[in-house]
Amino acid sequence: MTTRSDLEIVTYRGGHAETRHGVAYSVVSVEGETLSGGSSDQPMFGRSSTKPLQALPLVASGAADAFDLTPTHLALACASHSGESRHVEAVNEWLERIDCSPDDLECGVMHPFSPEQQRKLAQTGSEPTLPHHMCSGKHTGFLTLARHLGVDPAGYTQPEHPVQVEVSRAIAATTGADLSTRPLGVDGCSIPTHATTCTELATAMLTLIEPSTGPDEFAAAGPRIASAMSAHPEFVGGLGRLDSQIMAAFAANAGGPQVFAKTGATGVFVAGVTDPTGPSHAIALKVIDGATVAAETAVMAILSRLGYDPAALDASLTDRLEIRTVRGASAGSIAAEWSSSPTMSSPS
Repeated sequence: MTTRSDLEIVTYRGGHAETRHGVAYSVVSVEGETLSGGSSDQPMFGRSSTKPLQALPLVASGAADAFDLTPTHLALACASHSGESRHVEAVNEWLERIDCSPDDLECGVMHPFSPEQQRKLAQTGSEPTLPHHMCSGKHTGFLTLARHLGVDPAGYTQPEHPVQVEVSRAIAATTGADLSTRPLGVDGCSIPTHATTCTELATAMLTLIEPSTGPDEFAAAGPRIASAMSAHPEFVGGLGRLDSQIMAAFAANAGGPQVFAKTGATGVFVAGVTDPTGPSHAIALKVIDGATVAAETAVMAILSRLGYDPAALDASLTDRLEIRTVRGASAGSIAAEWSSSPTMSSPS
């Protein structure tokens, strides 16, 4: 992915442009309009940003209803959570609900993102558990699907397992990508990760808020997942996490546009906007060098370009555009810079 983009994220320190991050991005609307830049049509790994798509079979198969899953469970299935106490407790409750144990999780153990939880573990001399892993909710969703399908959950992270076959099918159906011709990687939590383009990924995210644009099989599941994420953003990320903050800011604006958002490793971010007064939009972006802070700045910039400024709803989001010392003093800033003034283009 090397095509120069009209959107760069620039960090300034001492008045000097210290780093520049090119962004590949794609925006699609329910009316078929598009906005794109950079290497938006080159395959990239969507990583954790694809979790809402990976959760589609959990709902569409009937597994979610069979186990009486709540919107909180569905939000957790799409999460890269911070390992806060509420996240760990919810995962453990869900595992009990489906007659599984933490040992059935194949995500591995990782230290939680949450500083409070890190301190708690250190103070008690405890080690993190499998439910502390940021992907434990998604993995519990996979175990739930395996239970519902009546198959052995063991090995559910392998591409040939019935669970991953269903997940791959959902991703192919919603993105329109021929996954058999694309690279297949392994994500950090051991599941397969598929390569799609930003345009394909944005198209898939649009189906979560405008089911008429996607396959009928997932017409009911998509909006249910997006709504769960928007209603329970604290279970998608956690305290101080941008995707959670953006969703919470829009959710507090009753009657206005609503947003679901999801970050992914190595500079990926997706979002979908349901606008009661205009067309809905979906966004997918990839920062070429993988910088997370650049991806966060880019998604806010693209939302603002579309007329949905997150900082107008939550002024604290502007703090993310400041570079600060460990002591909290200002040391620089982060800016989204457009080399042109792109607008949505109609389908040809």
